[in-house]
Amino acid sequence: NYAATIEEDLARRDFTMNAIAVNLKNGKLTDPYHGQRDIKRKLIRTVGNPYERFMEDGLRPIRALRFASKLDFKIEENTYNSIFDKKIQEKVLSISIERFRDEFVKILQSKKPSVGLKLMEKTGILTLFIPELSKCRGVIQSDYRGFHKFDVLDHLFYACDGAVQEKLNVRLAALFHDIGKPEAKKIVTQQALNIKTGKSENVETVTFYNHEKISRDITEKVLTRLKFSNDMIKNVCHLVNEHMFH
Repeated sequence: NYAATIEEDLARRDFTMNAIAVNLKNGKLTDPYHGQRDIKRKLIRTVGNPYERFMEDGLRPIRALRFASKLDFKIEENTYNSIFDKKIQEKVLSISIERFRDEFVKILQSKKPSVGLKLMEKTGILTLFIPELSKCRGVIQSDYRGFHKFDVLDHLFYACDGAVQEKLNVRLAALFHDIGKPEAKKIVTQQALNIKTGKSENVETVTFYNHEKISRDITEKVLTRLKFSNDMIKNVCHLVNEHMFH
């Protein structure tokens, strides 16, 4: 369906920043939804009613998260709150897995993927598409030895931030390298020396034996479901499987 006017065409766009047109003959801008103003404010806002825009295409909420991650913009409050609507979540889940994967990849390729990944988690979109990652929230890794400051999920998010931006395989491996830890976690009570007191006492030790193999298997399952190429799956699973070795 072609729009009769440029204004009608722009009314169908997703966000105000994407609803700006230019007349190439005279350079005149048409900006009926104040997209330039929102760009200056670093704001992602839907064209008109967010519920209606998101119900037109379930990819749009994920695009909002991707733009926030990629551009370091904030999502306008009504736009953000609409993503939590039950009907919108159902609409998001109805999109093809390939469309989700392409947005997910763009989030991973942004300067700081943890921004988009945390938004995915907060809005419930992570649980819709990659529930295996959501299960890592609240899985504490530290014990009396004090190795790990973060729970497993934040550790994965920040590891992903630290991986080479240009190498998607490394970013994927960083994000999934410990995804098997919730399954592998064991708490063992044993005698150990308390460095502060100099006495031997019962302490709880957290272990994750064989977590790299469990992580590899889960990674293979997730990446296959997201329809990554066989080469990419094989490469990322290899990196995950070997990540305990220097």
